[in-house]
Amino acid sequence: MPPTAIEQGYHAARKLRKKLGLADSQPADPFWAAQQVNLIVARRPFSARNIAGLHLYRAEDDVAVAVINSTDPKARQRFTLAHEIAHDTFDREETIVDDLMDRESLKEIRANCFAGEFLLPQAAIAQWKPKVQWADSPTDIAELAIYYGTSFEATLYRLVSAQCLNVDAVNSLKERRQELSREIRTRISEREEEETILPPEFVALAKEALAKHIISRRKYDELVRGFVEK
Repeated sequence: MPPTAIEQGYHAARKLRKKLGLADSQPADPFWAAQQVNLIVARRPFSARNIAGLHLYRAEDDVAVAVINSTDPKARQRFTLAHEIAHDTFDREETIVDDLMDRESLKEIRANCFAGEFLLPQAAIAQWKPKVQWADSPTDIAELAIYYGTSFEATLYRLVSAQCLNVDAVNSLKERRQELSREIRTRISEREEEETILPPEFVALAKEALAKHIISRRKYDELVRGFVEK
């Protein structure tokens, strides 16, 4: 049987980590990884909160750009970029607008699995020793999230995929997040709203996406706001 979207995502993430020289349980920087695979990154504020990122591509010069929502918390931006690296791996010659509400697309499932494994590998979870059982300690989960730069929620679902938690435990732990110390809550919600100076390639790709009706005029205006053509 051919591999499923989930298996494809996990396998590709492990393959890229190995190619980049990352140890099995080593934390990964997706911004550095994007540079290594020649994926241009731009961070822009999106008014539509359900849009986490975009993958833009132009065939004429084989240029791809990942656009990250700069209003998201830092951990969410890291996950989004890893997700866009997956699109660049599997769907490079496509322009894709990632909608966080989409739970059906196999491309999105594959990209999410890739991002989860790239940032918080199965091997890392297996080696991490919680002070108590995972289901009984939101603090242990938050510490794992901080170390690997993932959000509290993303870490919960990685533990589910690693068969360390079940769905009922996830729901309980989400409610118990308020038990975390103020310091830990601040660290896992850290924000970084820096915008990227736009490269000309980005603007050209946005114009093409607008012309093809992949993005709206409003979204285009958001993306290129502040760009000054030299």
